[in-house]
Amino acid sequence: SDVCSSDPPSPQQTSLSLAKDTARPRTPVPARQTNDAPAEAPPPRAIADDVVARALDAVVLVEGPSTASSGFFVSPDLLLTTTRALAGVKSVTVTTAGGARTEAAVAAIAPAQDLAVLRLHAPAAIDSALPLGRGADVGTQSAVAALSRLSSSQVDVTPASVTTHSRRGAHEVLELSARLSAQASGGPIIDSSGRVVGVVTDSTEPSVRGFVAV
Repeated sequence: SDVCSSDPPSPQQTSLSLAKDTARPRTPVPARQTNDAPAEAPPPRAIADDVVARALDAVVLVEGPSTASSGFFVSPDLLLTTTRALAGVKSVTVTTAGGARTEAAVAAIAPAQDLAVLRLHAPAAIDSALPLGRGADVGTQSAVAALSRLSSSQVDVTPASVTTHSRRGAHEVLELSARLSAQASGGPIIDSSGRVVGVVTDSTEPSVRGFVAV
């Protein structure tokens, strides 16, 4: 009987077989997911542009002999600010959103709250005094915005969220996590309706600013 034998593959056949194997698509190995990295906190929600624009009309620049801060109208002749630019002075220069510069006298100071009331020598022709809300109604993680004026035409708007509530003596203080310039002191903190719920005050840490609830 005949004996069947198989011949070894030629070098050319071996080369073709290797080429076919190499051309086969490889199934990707799924990357293993881990939860080691901490989740980032969501960015603060922004207050609506039209609400911010209306509020900025009432925000002013307050300049003392050597220091500047922000402030805002609560009536045509009264402004609220902090004591930052008021050390040892009886009057300061106020620059409004329209570029007008006028003098304002220190009408009252509340050192424990780091707040001051200024009275203009002549009432300003404005219709944008800011309404006051209640800081007690602002919950943790509530969306707010810090407003400040750097010049007649330059402003700063910083979206932020309330992080904690605390007390400063008899007064309620809320903290927000935001990077604000020193000139933001005295500027209003507004809620989503444009009401003032606090005033920015100085802080020892630049990334955490407190504001006194109104």
